[in-house]
Amino acid sequence: MSLLPSDPFNQLTNNIFKEIERFFAEIPLFKELPIGSLRMNVQETEHEVVAICDMPGLEKNSDIKIDVINNMLTINGVINHFAHTIDRNAQYMSSFHRSVSLPSPVSKEGLSVNYQNGQLEVRMPKLK
Repeated sequence: MSLLPSDPFNQLTNNIFKEIERFFAEIPLFKELPIGSLRMNVQETEHEVVAICDMPGLEKNSDIKIDVINNMLTINGVINHFAHTIDRNAQYMSSFHRSVSLPSPVSKEGLSVNYQNGQLEVRMPKLK
């Protein structure tokens, strides 16, 4: 016997959250990659800083925005996913955002972006 009074609203919200979790657990995309996450590796060479990001599913460069402000690299974008299950086909859109502090000051001039085989590579020349 519980000493706390029963709260039907709390039970209802708990049931709703469980159903939402169950629904999204059935979609393969949500098992593989947490929405909003973006794995990034930043490397520094003698003349440039290179950021390499795993971004499977990106369809076109217009779905991504890259900024370098105050020695911070910011990557924003949207990825469209298609999930096919036995009883439904659906399209899902997930957005991502990642900002990292760069190890050296870089120039926006000469910044190059290349997306190939699910990897985004951003090359930024160092300021002299």
